[in-house]
This record gives sequence, structure tokens and C-alpha cells, in this order.
Amino acid sequence: MREGVKVLACWKYDKSIARAIWRVKYDKNPQIMTHLARHMPPHILSLLFGLCRTQPNVVCTPIPLHAKHEKDRGFNQALLIARAIELLVGIPTKENILIKTKETKQQARSGARQNRIKNIHGAFQASDAANHLKGALLLVDDVVTTGSTMRDAIRAVRQNNKTVQIIAVSLAREHE
Repeated sequence: MREGVKVLACWKYDKSIARAIWRVKYDKNPQIMTHLARHMPPHILSLLFGLCRTQPNVVCTPIPLHAKHEKDRGFNQALLIARAIELLVGIPTKENILIKTKETKQQARSGARQNRIKNIHGAFQASDAANHLKGALLLVDDVVTTGSTMRDAIRAVRQNNKTVQIIAVSLAREHE
């Protein structure tokens, strides 16, 4: 990522991962996401364990959904991943770091890169809790494609906290 943020992705975003994530989100099958997250590749788990050893204050926060979308879906898929990381590695999940204040179209349905950037721009706001972060923040989402969502979330955190180390974590990434 251009912001100097490292992106840890478990898998390449291919047809099988895309199909699984689609089933999670649109068939409302959160068990698939929990299963995927609990089976992260060993090299990702090793990096996360290493981070715990070198950073005394590491927390995990999911990319939030807008309240309306979360209510419609019944869950936040990024929160399921964050909780799996907490279970597997021991990094606590804090849900109160970011708020999605702008209702947006789903990024997957926004089309081209420029449309995704415009769609998500200004969608997130960091809470006061972001001011008090020290050490590292794992910013968790299910998929990183264009990076627009992560960039906007990072922008929001950086407005409140310039010193916390941010690492993006996703199950899948389209562009390496």
C-alpha cells in the first residue's frame, strides 16, 4: 500500500475464495468466514505471533459496516476474522476504533477502481479510542482489492493518531 502500511493477506483472491466470501456476505453464511479465518496459513499466524512478541500493545479492529448494512446482514464479516485472530493469536479485538458514518454502495458493486475510491471516500471516522492506541493496530477486512476501503480507514485513524503502527490484515488480496 502506498501509505507505507503492510498488508498481510492469507490467500490470493481467486474464484474459489471469491465464491466463499460471496456465500458469507450474500447467502448470509458467517460460518464459512469463521472457518476460513480459523485456518489461516501458518506463515500469517507466525507473523502475527511475532508481532505480539515485539509490540507490547497490539489490538485488532475490524473494518466496520454501516449500521444499516450490518443490521441487514446480521453480522460483520471483518469482525468474525478479528475474533478468530483473537482466538488463535491472543490479539484483543476492539470494535470501537472506527465508525462507518457514510452509507455506501457495496464496494464489490461499485465497478471500476475510480468508482470504488469515490464511493468509499470519507466513509470512516475514528473514535476517541483511536487517540489512545499505542503500539500496533491490525486493521482487518475480508478482501483487499483496490485498497480503497483500507486507505480510507487508515486516513481516519491517522487523523486521530499519527504514531500507531498500522498493519492491514485480510483473508484475500487481489493485487500484490
